[in-house]
Amino acid sequence: MLIKGFFAYHKQGELSVRRLLLAPPPPPVLGGGGRHHRKRKAPTSGDRTLEVETAGATFGCTLGNIVGYLEGRGIPAERAYILRSMRTLLLPAAEAVRYMRGTDVEHLARGMASCRVVQPQRVALHEVNLPEFPKLDHKYGHACTVVGTTAALLVVFHVMSTVPAHADHLWKDGSLWKALNYAEKALDAWRPATVRMPEDHWEALGAEKRALRRATMAAFHEWKRPRSGVLEASSHTASMIEAARAAAFPGGELVNEYTQAKLLDRLAQYQEKECMPFAGHARVEGWSVTVLPLAELPGSMALVTGGRRAAPTADDDEDSCASSSWRTLSSNASGFSHVSQDSLGGLAEAFVGQSVVV
Repeated sequence: MLIKGFFAYHKQGELSVRRLLLAPPPPPVLGGGGRHHRKRKAPTSGDRTLEVETAGATFGCTLGNIVGYLEGRGIPAERAYILRSMRTLLLPAAEAVRYMRGTDVEHLARGMASCRVVQPQRVALHEVNLPEFPKLDHKYGHACTVVGTTAALLVVFHVMSTVPAHADHLWKDGSLWKALNYAEKALDAWRPATVRMPEDHWEALGAEKRALRRATMAAFHEWKRPRSGVLEASSHTASMIEAARAAAFPGGELVNEYTQAKLLDRLAQYQEKECMPFAGHARVEGWSVTVLPLAELPGSMALVTGGRRAAPTADDDEDSCASSSWRTLSSNASGFSHVSQDSLGGLAEAFVGQSVVV
């Protein structure tokens, strides 16, 4: 469990973060227009583990868990509103990813509503089996779409802060930077349930932790920065979320374990400045990712008008990834991993009175 419900309206009272195994891209369409079916060995009753093809992992939440956590206020078309808010908030981050380079970029892109959890792991996730877990209509997206920890927290606090009284509470308590800080500590204490975890999964874990650290520092400095004049708490909270988003996904920057210290040094000087250190996107040539951020969230018109996507097929769900979710630039993205139900442990403590190392 990452965080419990802040307010009484939450239908699903917990936001759970796990190592989520990502479904690979769909097989190519053959010349005859037919779909190439990947052969899979069905498990037998004596099998202790199920080996499935994956395209890496993301440490984050499912889309259904996020929606279920945020639903409950009873506003008109609430589910569409939540998903539209999520897409609106993450669009600048998705754009920033285009201009980032470094080993962390691919992992952060995978965690931005780009793909889904592999089918066998879905049935093992506790939150998916709860009555409160929403069954999303395909025109809204897929409930088992993966959202990275940093992006998920930014979305959750963005939607919660749209209620003025709630924004006031979140701002006064500094809940965002505290939640980001706790998430980083949880990931830092995480241990795999299996003896061996693939190297790219460790890289995904490191990329998410580094994004959380940058977001925490930016949000904390924005929260502590002296302000002149009187503004509503919702404006302050929006500024804090924007600062955290820009730091977590710094457009135009080289982002990896070796450049993290330099990026944090720039953030350390942020409190004394009026502008965010990662506000611009410098064009970077010759770098691309194999996934398309936000591909699993419908366009704004579909969320506003209820316009429908093409009806999904059984093969689409089996492959667990819409064809538009992937730009297949390399065939080396997928590997094999054991399905597990790794969790991050409880984080039920209240945020009040906690500190962060900045």
